[in-house]
Amino acid sequence: MTNNKVAQSGITCSECSQCYNGKNAPDVKNDETLENVPKWKCGKCSKKPLTSSNTVAATNGLKLNGKKPVRTYPNINDVYSMFMELKKDLKSFQSGLVESIKKLQAKIEANAECFDEQNRKLKQCFETIGSLKKENEELRRDIEVIKKKQTESDQRMRCNDLEIRGIPVQPNENVICILQSLAMALQCRLLIDENCIVFCYRANSKEDGVPGTIFVRFNHHAFKNDLLRRRCAVRGFSSRLMQLPVTSDMSVFVNESLCPERRVLFKKANEIRKQKKYRYIWTREGRILVRQSDKCSVMAINCLADLDKL
Repeated sequence: MTNNKVAQSGITCSECSQCYNGKNAPDVKNDETLENVPKWKCGKCSKKPLTSSNTVAATNGLKLNGKKPVRTYPNINDVYSMFMELKKDLKSFQSGLVESIKKLQAKIEANAECFDEQNRKLKQCFETIGSLKKENEELRRDIEVIKKKQTESDQRMRCNDLEIRGIPVQPNENVICILQSLAMALQCRLLIDENCIVFCYRANSKEDGVPGTIFVRFNHHAFKNDLLRRRCAVRGFSSRLMQLPVTSDMSVFVNESLCPERRVLFKKANEIRKQKKYRYIWTREGRILVRQSDKCSVMAINCLADLDKL
């Protein structure tokens, strides 16, 4: 079959379907039919890389020899080149890893030194805290001893002092005369005059309608104890029993004078006494004493810790 005959038969490119143009004619013998003519490609398609099964097999290391694929092996030089490249990459990775490990080890050593330094300082802090705590406890004990001695000293200074409450204020009053009237009404054994008194005065009242307290200090505790003992012996004593221009039914109380610390302690002890229904609370020579009933023993209150024993 001639080329003109092929062109007239409508042969097209097997890739882009372009009609045969008289060039690159397929090799066709006279006795072949069009069905037996090999597939034809135009000039452009024939220059493209092969995408046939041979090409795919070649990329996978196989070579088609007829119908059965045959595996082809790479050259020893290619394998050696690949091995050298892999060795080079591994060596580079190894050197970088070693450098990173060295830096990490240096940081770990620096952190370990810093940690050891912090532990040393922390140990010193704990030792300092322990010594300060011990010193603080010793100072607290010393302060408590000093406070106790100071309280006892203050109370000894008031050993001859009395506080008298409930006597109404008199016009142009003389508190020494009021004190003498009280001693006469209580029938004291010792005569009280100006010579046995160190000072005697009335304080201003803090409440409306309540007369101020009279404070008196004797020059000897015998006068104080005599007046205090006689008042404790007479129950329900009021100012009506005294020869005064102004009297009232208010009870007259005669108590020992307490220092501020003992006064606070007495107030708290009295509150607990009322809660726990203790019957008696009183003072003697500046000491606070309580008793639950007539058959119970007397308990001394010397500090706040003694209140827990009630």
